[in-house]
Amino acid sequence: MQTQVHTKSTKGADDRGHRGATNHDPGRSGDIVLKAITEHGEAIKEFREEVEAKQSEFSVELREVQQHVAQAIKSIGTRSDAGTGRAIDVKSLVESEAFQRIKSGNRGTACGFELGEVSIKAMVNGGGDPSSVNTVFSNPAQPLPHQLGQPLKPLRFLDVLTPIPVDRNSIEFTRLTWTGDADTQVEEADEKAEIEGEGEPVTAYVETIAVHTTASAQILDDVDQLQNTIDRVLTNSVAAKIESQLIVGSGTLNRIEGLYTLASTLATEANSAAEKIGQALMRLETLGYVPDTIVLNPEDWFAIQTTKDADGNFIYGNPASPAPPTLWNRRVITLASVPAGTALVGDTKQCALLDRMQPTLFISRDHKDYRTRNLVLLLVEARVGLQTFDTGAWRKVQLEPVSQ
Repeated sequence: MQTQVHTKSTKGADDRGHRGATNHDPGRSGDIVLKAITEHGEAIKEFREEVEAKQSEFSVELREVQQHVAQAIKSIGTRSDAGTGRAIDVKSLVESEAFQRIKSGNRGTACGFELGEVSIKAMVNGGGDPSSVNTVFSNPAQPLPHQLGQPLKPLRFLDVLTPIPVDRNSIEFTRLTWTGDADTQVEEADEKAEIEGEGEPVTAYVETIAVHTTASAQILDDVDQLQNTIDRVLTNSVAAKIESQLIVGSGTLNRIEGLYTLASTLATEANSAAEKIGQALMRLETLGYVPDTIVLNPEDWFAIQTTKDADGNFIYGNPASPAPPTLWNRRVITLASVPAGTALVGDTKQCALLDRMQPTLFISRDHKDYRTRNLVLLLVEARVGLQTFDTGAWRKVQLEPVSQ
């Protein structure tokens, strides 16, 4: 039984092998092999032609380099104005073993040339001695972040006022003034003390404060941070004008009425400027206010800082350790818009900043004919006003010494 199975299996394999041999086509297999060899040969031929072309190009470039180097060395060797310079044998240099290795394309090997004592004309950056024989090459300056030439004033008064958002160009409110005070009733039938209030309708106006400038579109693109610098300068200019109007605004023609404009003068009997200011603060406190701010012209504040005693010693600090901007434990704000020789003292809780639009930058190319001229308009605008609840909360103080 095992022998029969084995014999049958062998016979089947022979039959399959015979059928396979019968279906095989020797001519077709030979064509495939021949085609592959032919394609491989063509690829090798193309690669060889490409290598030869590259080598030819390299040879041409190398000859050009050889000619330039030879001419440069020849010009160096023929210079005699360097004192110790001497001519170079260019022919020997070009025919040297080291130069031939470079010419033959030998890579990975360092080659040196002995030039001897020669004077080589230097290649220097621009800005050197104009009489120098050296060749001058342009060296562009390194660009740095732009902080362009406009002083930015420190702003402090805006920070001490409470802002109130508004959406109109004016607001109406009633400003109250009070007369009288509380007192003790002596007899049971006596009339008690009375306080009388009087209301005054007041309109506070919102003022538009703006400034603009013009720049070309190219310079805004070419100069890094220029637009940001322009924004800072314009915004600072607008904010400084706002501070000035809050202090000395005229109040006419729908303008801001500044604190200095509406404040009355408070009489004092002291002599020194610091004493006058302290006396004014005391009297405001007596009236029930909480004065927290002193506004001075910078010259007056400097005069106070440099006040000396009888021995010539600084009273309020010294140049090495100047006094902080405080007086009588109240903050001092310096503004050039305050007339010299006058101080303004008051309670900031008795007024508010009307804020309709904070300083905002606008950029436009549609102003006039700017688009055809490739110009850009940059404008910063703010809309603000001042609401003063009680005019008695701010007083002016004359700082000149009392005449004897």
